[in-house]
Amino acid sequence: MKGMRIGAFLLPVAVAIVTLPAEAQQQPTLYSYQCDDGRTFEAEYSSNAATLELDNRSVTLAQIPAASGTRYSDGQITLYSQGNEAFIEVNGDRLYNNCITQDFAAEEATTGETITEETTTRETSEESVTQESVTTEQTTTQQTSPQPAPQTSPDPAPVRALW
Repeated sequence: MKGMRIGAFLLPVAVAIVTLPAEAQQQPTLYSYQCDDGRTFEAEYSSNAATLELDNRSVTLAQIPAASGTRYSDGQITLYSQGNEAFIEVNGDRLYNNCITQDFAAEEATTGETITEETTTRETSEESVTQESVTTEQTTTQQTSPQPAPQTSPDPAPVRALW
């Protein structure tokens, strides 16, 4: 009987935890951006807003519809972001341009190219009196920035015979 009372108490608590809104379950994510002109800013993203640290002040922008990527605005300041890239407009003028997250900027500066590396490792070990088996699988993917297409020279013009 005591077990039923505990179960009756825990069931509503468990249901309440599972049905928490997504905003309450998602943790904010902080990114530091470095822009073309040397300017930097930080953006802390939550489920429906972004808080910017610009010029020693904090500004919170609400998420608004975007054709691609994400867009946040308070009517004067607008942050556009997609992947590791972002830019900021103030009253329609783009003041922070070609901004990328600082971790990505540091990697690109040291290598001069964009590198994506993926490694998957799987190991299996079996032992028996008569057999021992070890399986190792490794997958590595590397992506570099595309090189320009080689230039081809046009075919020479035909030579006309003089006779």
